[in-house]
Amino acid sequence: MDRAACLHDIADAGLGREPAAQCGSPLPAEGYSLFFREWIAAGQPSNQLPISAVCNSRCLFCSNGLNPFPIARGMFRPIEDIKLQLALMNSGFRHPIRMSDSTPGRIAEGEAFLHPEFFRILSLVRRKFPMNRLCFTTNGTMLDEIFVKELSRFKPIEITLSIHSTRPDLWARITGKSPSSARKAMAALDLMRRHGIDFAGSVVPLPGVCGWEDLETTCETLVSKGAQAMILWWPGHSVCSEPGAVRQMDYPLGEFLQYAGRMHARHGTPVTAYPHVSADPAVEVGRIVSATRKGNVKNALGPYRQVLWLASEAAHGKIRERIDRSAGIEGKAHIVYPVYNGTYRGNIIVAGLLMVEDFIRVGKEALSKHPEAELILVPRAPFDALGRDLTGDPAYRIAEELERPVWVVSDRGDIHRLLERGFERKDETLTTPVNKPMERFSLVRENVP
Repeated sequence: MDRAACLHDIADAGLGREPAAQCGSPLPAEGYSLFFREWIAAGQPSNQLPISAVCNSRCLFCSNGLNPFPIARGMFRPIEDIKLQLALMNSGFRHPIRMSDSTPGRIAEGEAFLHPEFFRILSLVRRKFPMNRLCFTTNGTMLDEIFVKELSRFKPIEITLSIHSTRPDLWARITGKSPSSARKAMAALDLMRRHGIDFAGSVVPLPGVCGWEDLETTCETLVSKGAQAMILWWPGHSVCSEPGAVRQMDYPLGEFLQYAGRMHARHGTPVTAYPHVSADPAVEVGRIVSATRKGNVKNALGPYRQVLWLASEAAHGKIRERIDRSAGIEGKAHIVYPVYNGTYRGNIIVAGLLMVEDFIRVGKEALSKHPEAELILVPRAPFDALGRDLTGDPAYRIAEELERPVWVVSDRGDIHRLLERGFERKDETLTTPVNKPMERFSLVRENVP
């Protein structure tokens, strides 16, 4: 798909532009919103309670514009739907709850602070979770004295403040807003410190717009104003990105990682850089390799004699290194193939945005070179708790198309077999995590009038 076709498909779906935000409308006939359905599909994570798919800026790098398929946007989550999720959440959960994050690629990430019933929502959340840290990501343009003072009543609060340059003219160029909005966002740094609200700084470094010197000044300013951590994002672009925007955003990943390293060394503040490629992925390779040593029906339930790993471009090199270290000579039976994202294209290299079709395409190519492969492994990250990619395509199609046993493996080394039985105890599979959201979904349907 080229960029023109991508934009045509989105326009046909009526989702190419963000419509006027809606709030307080009745729930759909089935009794729950898209936010709720996505929460079910994600496995009912207790740390996620998104409330907005509305944003008041148009950032150069915005992920909402990268998707080569329509996404939902321009909507606030209804109060009744928030109550529905709160009622099902575990009251014993003690960890932070994130209220700005949505499933990438299905619902647009928005500004929670724009919700017209925002403080009413916080009151509802605090009734059930009085002490949990509530986390928000914002561009800072809503954070004036009155708003921050009211927000501080609901502490503990943690804000991730996106500041991509401390120069108002550059900030405005990146976000599509005015320099006066930039000054308001910068003033929020002192307001948060005055009212005891913790914050982390978030920067998408754009040296083509700002230059490295300005980016280093931006990081230094955020740390000096009290940022407890820094989050850095390499700017992503896809087949749907404007060519002019790509020219301003594109630069080597190595330069980004060097910048992240300099900022950590200079300031001592924790720095998290995405994508994670400079350090070993937290994948329990040894546990997965161990599981391939048994259960092969073609080998009297002995080991799989050739195993094909279909890994993301970001992780495949490190996974290869981990296999070589943990499996020794046995590792020669394990072949690791990088999966290029043919759906998003551009510079998208992470596992979470790969599609079923990407695995099928690369899997067929790999099998043409390694026809003796008896088992195929794919990462868990691209699939929701119902086994679907972001477009709703089911993972089992990989096994059907490649005509091999396929295991979906998690970072922890958990294994879920697609379309064939396993020869292990029930608690060694991912069956329970997959069934749990389905049971909850059925329960909700039974109780909706």
